[in-house]
Amino acid sequence: MFEASRWKATSFTIVELAFGCAATAACPSESRKCVFSSTMYPWAPSVTENQFKRANHFVPRSYLKGWAGTDGRVSVYRLLVPHDRVRVWKRASIRGLAFREHLYTSVAGGAESDELERWLDHDFEAPAEEPLRRALTDRRLTAEDWRKLVRFLAAQDARTPARYESMFLRNERELPGLIEGSLTTALEACEKALLDGVPLPEPPPDLEPSPLPFRVSVEPNPEGEGGRIVGEALNGRAMWLWGIRRALTVPIAHLLRQRWTILRPPEGRAFLTSDNPVIRLRFRAHDDYDLNGGWGVPKTDIFLPLGPGHLLYTQIDRRVPSRGSRMVQELYELIYRTTIENAYRQVIASHGDPEVEKVRPRSVDAAQVQAEREMWATWHQKQTAAELEIRSPLPGSIGGHTPRAT
Repeated sequence: MFEASRWKATSFTIVELAFGCAATAACPSESRKCVFSSTMYPWAPSVTENQFKRANHFVPRSYLKGWAGTDGRVSVYRLLVPHDRVRVWKRASIRGLAFREHLYTSVAGGAESDELERWLDHDFEAPAEEPLRRALTDRRLTAEDWRKLVRFLAAQDARTPARYESMFLRNERELPGLIEGSLTTALEACEKALLDGVPLPEPPPDLEPSPLPFRVSVEPNPEGEGGRIVGEALNGRAMWLWGIRRALTVPIAHLLRQRWTILRPPEGRAFLTSDNPVIRLRFRAHDDYDLNGGWGVPKTDIFLPLGPGHLLYTQIDRRVPSRGSRMVQELYELIYRTTIENAYRQVIASHGDPEVEKVRPRSVDAAQVQAEREMWATWHQKQTAAELEIRSPLPGSIGGHTPRAT
């Protein structure tokens, strides 16, 4: 769950390594780019201002319709409120739920782009609309329908602010070691090339800047041999957007290989959803489980409520019940509880459910509400400024290129 004190919108990680005479000879100033190369995902050019998709729904309205009444409204339980006078459940239009401005806006070539938002819509949301309708009305699903539903689930798992927070906190722990390892490998490759008398390859003439927000600078020692190499990474939106695109291009194959089913709740019960609706459950016992499973981790239960009466479900590398099976009460209670626990800021239902508050009482904290409001108000401005800074080359830098030994 989001805590304003735990993470910021962005942060820089800087690692410096000293190197000696061998690396200086192997990596002279005029050939530094020989050590670094990158792979560039295609980013579409920005569109005109009136077409730009700045309101990014991280839970699509087409999905939330499954819980909406004829008035287009759902019942919402807010997990963080400024005071206890806020109603426990409130009816709200799905148009105003689960979106942030410029959540997926990127900076490419110094200009803003909404390409990722359009890609998510074109390749994941829109193709799933008809299969979703068919699933909710118990009609036949083709193999392609199942594939589209699973791709929709994968995109939904990767694109929420809850996943951004998870990435941010993980990178704060792991980035320094990853950068140091990459720089060390590059320097060792330089030294080995020098000792073996092997020239470093020239970079391709069409080498594009990497979408990863990473910058490297090499500073020879002005007083003699050696110097230092500095790696800087921006932990923020650009890193997350790169991760979304990668997850939905490569690791998604783990999900597409699985057997999937659609389960029904026990008679008289209904599924909830939330602003972080995909659950990745690692279950060991009813009092021993976590929600940190992975797409390719054996025995991870992965599920997405599709509507009050339907749940898309798999267990990695395991057989699943046939489509339409009604789950036993014990399994339903586990799914009900973990759906609430996995929510980020909002639990969403067709109607208010007093049991939700028993599972997860809401937090009343005016200061945290204000801190979050201020963070999102400056999100785009701060992210954009930081992204432009990390892509601005320093003297002796190899800005925007991902280090890799060659």
